[in-house]
Amino acid sequence: VSAESAAPTATMAPEGRNRPSLVILPFDCFSGDRELEILADGLTEDLTTLLGRIPELFVIARNTAYSYKGKNPDLREVGDELSVRYALEGSFRELGENVRISSQLIETRTGTHLWAENYDRPLDTFVAIQDELAQTMAMQLCSEIIRAEAALAKQVPAANQDALSCHQQAKALLLFRGWSKKSFLEATNLHRRAIELDASFAPAHAYLALLLAIGRMAYFATDRQAARDEALEAAENALDLAPQSSEVLGCVGCAYSELGFHQKGIPIIEKAIEIDATNAQAFAALGAAKI
Repeated sequence: VSAESAAPTATMAPEGRNRPSLVILPFDCFSGDRELEILADGLTEDLTTLLGRIPELFVIARNTAYSYKGKNPDLREVGDELSVRYALEGSFRELGENVRISSQLIETRTGTHLWAENYDRPLDTFVAIQDELAQTMAMQLCSEIIRAEAALAKQVPAANQDALSCHQQAKALLLFRGWSKKSFLEATNLHRRAIELDASFAPAHAYLALLLAIGRMAYFATDRQAARDEALEAAENALDLAPQSSEVLGCVGCAYSELGFHQKGIPIIEKAIEIDATNAQAFAALGAAKI
């Protein structure tokens, strides 16, 4: 995960331009109510934290983003100053007994609005449901950024874009909601759907293998034998499709180890690290496999 905490300047390193990158600007509060402003700041911080956990996304640190609070900046200038491709801005306003949270995702190079949504929540219970709202917004933002990146790259056909979206939604779901039987079932079904959309999409096969292996160990899978068989098939498919992908190898090697095939899994994980020494997931999997 990357975050930039320095004060914004026009000479900041362009790291964010090389991959999906985002600044979450402080939410405006159209009220003189200090309590509502605190809620707005809390949501801004929660979103920054949640999205900052995603390795593929470069997220500007909260302190840097807050230097823009109350300034109504030109988002194209913000993009240049922070070297980010996307900006999220929003507002809080009271509507009777409710609070309306409005948010917009903007592509900073052109100022184009990519996505907008309103969320109405009861003001008297907002603190209790703030985590749920932050998770919902974060997952929607992930999906929209994935779509925008696919359209920007123009490297994959429509079916593959949808497969990629399913894959990333599954990863975000587990990241934001944690492991449970419900999240396991949703994530595995999303990866099955990704494979239906594009059977050549190796990461979907690799992550499906890993999810099924872990789900089997955690007894989330109703039929453990069927989960084992499907995991092994998905692992073999992933290896056939992308034998030189560190991401794929790390997942497949971990899946084999979770299924009890340590002698097969460990060399695959080691190869993943050899290909990409920054693959933290593979290092963690290797340590677990050798215990």
